[in-house]
Amino acid sequence: LVERALRSGLDEDLAAAEAAARARIAADPAGPEHYRRLGQVLDAQGRTGAAAEALARARRLDPEGT
Repeated sequence: LVERALRSGLDEDLAAAEAAARARIAADPAGPEHYRRLGQVLDAQGRTGAAAEALARARRLDPEGT
């Protein structure tokens, strides 16, 4: 879903991808990939501050980015 939203760039696709990423974070708050995906979506929406926060959280959870 995130990849498709990033490719399309459509507001409704990005909003759906954001909701999906946030749902995955709620279900698995220790999963760094969920925060990476959220950061990508927020960046695509032009929400760079929020994107940076999400990506920083991903780095804290997985400093080596594996």
